[in-house]
Amino acid sequence: MDRARPLGNARVRFAPDNEFGANGDGAEVMFTLLKQPSMSDEQFAADAAWVEKDLAALKSILESANDTSNDGKDHGKQR
Repeated sequence: MDRARPLGNARVRFAPDNEFGANGDGAEVMFTLLKQPSMSDEQFAADAAWVEKDLAALKSILESANDTSNDGKDHGKQR
């Protein structure tokens, strides 16, 4: 069984509305994965795989939330 383990801190920052506009009805997510000097290539690849899984989960959540907002009904889906 895979078990998540804490690997350090993560910072999340949201940009305020600004004069440059937005991405239409969409959003943009940027993630930077840094390889620590003490990490092997295998450890870094494993971290990258976890990030890829997390981003896929985020995409799924956001897309399902978008599906529920199209007709204004909740349909019992998690947001």
